[in-house]
Amino acid sequence: MRVIAYWVTCQITFVLTMMWFSFLEGPSQEPASLSRLVVPALFISSLVLPIAVLDLLVFSNRFAGPMFNFRRKLRELVEGGTTEKVYFRAGDFYPDIRDNFNHLLERMETQPVEFSDQMQYEEREPVGTSAG
Repeated sequence: MRVIAYWVTCQITFVLTMMWFSFLEGPSQEPASLSRLVVPALFISSLVLPIAVLDLLVFSNRFAGPMFNFRRKLRELVEGGTTEKVYFRAGDFYPDIRDNFNHLLERMETQPVEFSDQMQYEEREPVGTSAG
């Protein structure tokens, strides 16, 4: 949807700019040259592109930021056995991961789990596979 919104915005801006250039030039009897059409398009693209790139960086950070934060907290939990709750910024994606992880931490506080008593990850057989 964002790409479509950028495309529509660019098209509207292009048409309005062409109308503006035509108004400034006044009525002309000669056919439009390719350079006369390309120059405004390049000008408009140079205006829209930085806005689109900035918006996409902010938007993608709403995905990447929470995952980075979650992976760091998960690593702390595995290495040290404890960590603090995960907090995401307002508008970040994956609130269910944050809520589930924080719920797990709360359960671990009330029902401590000894990791040394558990079967090692490498020793477990993957679920859904059969030997042979």
